[in-house]
Amino acid sequence: MLSSFRIVSKFVRRLVAKKGMADAVIEFAEFAASVTKSKEDDKVVAKVKKAMASASPKKKSSKK
Repeated sequence: MLSSFRIVSKFVRRLVAKKGMADAVIEFAEFAASVTKSKEDDKVVAKVKKAMASASPKKKSSKK
């Protein structure tokens, strides 16, 4: 159990570092909802996305 927690912990750290906390939470929620058959989960994910949209920093487009 401890080794699987370490693997998941490492994955989470990398994802948060790459995408940021808000986007990582949204990605986890979408994955969890896709695994279940419940439509209620989809509604919860939509609410989470809406709430996290204001919390996540806006990405700057780099024009070169």
